[in-house]
Amino acid sequence: MIAKTLTATHFAEALARARATTDALFDLVRPEAFHARPVPERHRTIFYFGHLEAFDWNLLSQTMELPSFHQEFDRLFAFGIDPEPGQLPQDRHSDWPEKAEVHRYNQQVRQTLDDLSNQVPKQVLSVALEHRLMHAETFTYLLHHLSTTQKDIPPVAPLPPSPIPVPTAIEIPGGKVTLGQRRRHLDDQYHFGWDNEFDGHEVSVSAFSISKYKVTNGEYLEFVRAGATPPHFWTRREGQWWWRAMSEEVPLPMDWPVYVSHQEASAFATWTGKRLPTEAEFHRAAYGTPDGEEERAYPWGDDVPDTRRGNFNGTRWDPIPVTATPLGDSAFGISQLVGNGWEWTSTVFQPFPGFQSFPFYPGYSARFFDGDHYVLKGASSRTDVGLLRRSFRNWFRPNYPMFMPDFAAWRSNMKLTYTEQTDAVGEFAVAVGNSLRKVGQRELPSAYLYDELGTALFEAITLLPEYGLTRAEERLLRRHAGDMLGHLPPPVAVVELGSGSGRKTRWILEALAHRESVAYFPIDISAAALIKCHQELGHIGALSIVGLETSYLEGLQEAATRRRPNQVLLVLFLGSTIGNFNPAAAEKFLQDIRRHLRPGDALLLGVDVEKAVHDMLLAYDDPTGVTAAFNMNLLARINRELGGDFVLRHFEHHIRYQEIDCRIEMHLRSTRRQTVSIRAADFTCTFREGETIWTEACHKFRVEEIPGIARRTGFLCEAQWVDTEWAFAENLLIAD
Repeated sequence: MIAKTLTATHFAEALARARATTDALFDLVRPEAFHARPVPERHRTIFYFGHLEAFDWNLLSQTMELPSFHQEFDRLFAFGIDPEPGQLPQDRHSDWPEKAEVHRYNQQVRQTLDDLSNQVPKQVLSVALEHRLMHAETFTYLLHHLSTTQKDIPPVAPLPPSPIPVPTAIEIPGGKVTLGQRRRHLDDQYHFGWDNEFDGHEVSVSAFSISKYKVTNGEYLEFVRAGATPPHFWTRREGQWWWRAMSEEVPLPMDWPVYVSHQEASAFATWTGKRLPTEAEFHRAAYGTPDGEEERAYPWGDDVPDTRRGNFNGTRWDPIPVTATPLGDSAFGISQLVGNGWEWTSTVFQPFPGFQSFPFYPGYSARFFDGDHYVLKGASSRTDVGLLRRSFRNWFRPNYPMFMPDFAAWRSNMKLTYTEQTDAVGEFAVAVGNSLRKVGQRELPSAYLYDELGTALFEAITLLPEYGLTRAEERLLRRHAGDMLGHLPPPVAVVELGSGSGRKTRWILEALAHRESVAYFPIDISAAALIKCHQELGHIGALSIVGLETSYLEGLQEAATRRRPNQVLLVLFLGSTIGNFNPAAAEKFLQDIRRHLRPGDALLLGVDVEKAVHDMLLAYDDPTGVTAAFNMNLLARINRELGGDFVLRHFEHHIRYQEIDCRIEMHLRSTRRQTVSIRAADFTCTFREGETIWTEACHKFRVEEIPGIARRTGFLCEAQWVDTEWAFAENLLIAD
């Protein structure tokens, strides 16, 4: 680990070891492969050969105000890339210099840095050192993807046999954990941490249970047999599954951890009725103790990391069995929380309270606070021991195919007992803060109405006599499911956007299961809803359920990649959820759905139809006050999760009808002048008496306008079914 009192001598020694490590990795690449691109979404190998020194030089020259000796290379090798999947770089071999030129540049940078190292601030030196150590790890996954003819991999001695893993759930009592490092605890000693590790703060974690071992290839194989797409490192040949190791393909090791993307991990967890742990839960399981004493430095205690404790520090190229290192177990008896693969969490990568960017490297973490990266914890087989500190955070996109074998091992939580996701509120806080700061009409995102209590209240709303929408849709689906499916040739895979419990969907799935085996992909941002979906629909024969805990379009993209070549996709968007969009946004969303479909695929779109204004208003302002409680719960949720101080009795549920747009609006109206603060969103404002917060819009449609909307968004309206008791329409749109 980096010394707490980093001297020039210590740094020189540490940097020499790190350079030797990266040099040894590049020596494994054969000369002709330096301009190869091992992974389509990443740079060519030559970039990484020059990047480490270019990074050091750009950091050093900025700090010391040194003139450049090769501006072209300083720029060319400055930044890696992190594209969306499918957005491939377009550079050519000729755009890059030859290896010998880059080698000369590297040597000059090293000499300059060595000559000035005793004048460079410790923090800058540490950034350079840890950046190199991290790239030693990430370059390994690129090396993994070079063909065997492009690299020379030295053999590693095999391990002795390990015990067969027995799935075991371990109960973890509630307690407090410290996420990150506290600036005020650094005292006068030097402790390095990246900007996203500060400021340390305490979080309460409720009791939960977690599996003792990482999820294995053998466990995931059952998911694949049920219809899931095989992970990236698997291949099937001559009736047998193989695993692509660093130097050769080997028969799929059933007791090795499975390497998957965040989406795949979430889908498997949902399929098994579990979920991924949060970052705080990982900390509690890894570093906490049953008796509540101070958290450990490592899961096994404070002893220096070694090969008996885990698979890390570059000892091995590939994973090892999940039972192979019992001396590394945590105080609760959980294995391999550090090493043998980074572990996915359900926590979106966001700044901790008090976050401050490095002034000399402002974009290190901040550019990834985009809501599209998830936190990983632990370590891989190639993680340097210096990066095993408790506060270190890794992050990655959820839908990247996980070309990094050492960045995807995970375990799933065994039951849904954790509700106070204090460490995962960053995205919620940002959304709330941005919406309430809007000039003119303040807003709150309607998606956040549906926490566990909000979902339960909405289920109650659907039973109210004033709210006929849900019952109307159920009548249509129950009576006409066969007719709807008659327009589609088999085989059909069903994708539902915003599935909830899937209660209404069973009529479609049961009708379809009578004629063929069915793959059903419910998509919801609520893990609890997906578990209810399994409970509601699991009895249907010939049905395979693969839940996707993600946004509508990301889930649709994932489901579309999992369909068999000849399958038609039937996308369900029910409940008139399309009415929550304004008309322009609704058509844009339908166009986005169409882009993920092939001609002949279908969208079943449920829309609430215009009716008497009195009836529409009553549906959103029932006499018993259930809808009001549903709306007010959003403020209560902000108080619970974000440290808000809304006084609920000083707000009231308020609805409006906008005749021009034929839209019902739900608002929360301030009954007096009052000041409200939300700690996690760093937000304070004064509401005027009568001022409102807009929480949801519910647009109503005319049946005759749907065919035009379909044409403008790339569909043909094949058929419509309209309920006569409560004006509601199901519309079957076929992708043109």
